[in-house]
Parts: sequence; structure tokens; C-alpha cells
Amino acid sequence: MIALTNQNFDAEVIQSQTPVIVLWGGRGNVPANIMALSLKSFVKVAQKPPKLGRIDLNVSADLAMQFSIRNEPFLMLFVDGMALVAEDDLSTFIKGIEQWTS
Repeated sequence: MIALTNQNFDAEVIQSQTPVIVLWGGRGNVPANIMALSLKSFVKVAQKPPKLGRIDLNVSADLAMQFSIRNEPFLMLFVDGMALVAEDDLSTFIKGIEQWTS
């Protein structure tokens, strides 16, 4: 999982040629940690695995403001630099991104 910051977000997410799942949630957030484990397992079995990145809201609060993230954990799928799926429920998120990962 890529640690995303203000400095590398554009290169790793916006300019990526591969779809990117972004998990918004600090390292101390237990639900985000559980979600991270599930996402790592999902990426391993995806037919077209996306990149996986995580943003610590305590470190990159301005990115959270830019994308109107108000709670954590929160998930977004970026494809060709655009956020196409945004969800706080993991199972709903996984269903919503199937067209880009299978």
C-alpha cells in the first residue's frame, strides 16, 4: 500500500495509468486498518489489480478538504485522474468498482 501525501498524490493517483483505490484513514483508526487488510486481499485476487494507496488525514488534511472527506475511513476509486466511486462501506465500494477490476 502506497503512503499518499500532498507531495506524491498527483503523481501516484491523478497521473496514474492504473486505477487507484484510495483509503482515507489514519494509522490509528482501527476500522481503517481492518479495511486496509481487506483491500490488500481484494487487490491480490483482482483480475485487473488497481494500485492501493492510503492517506492519513492527520498528515494530509488539505487533500481531505479538497475532496470533501469528512469521516474516516472513506474509500475512493480514481480512474484517469477522476474520482469515479466514493463510499464509506467496503462491500458497497467493492461492488461499485468491479467493472474496473475484473
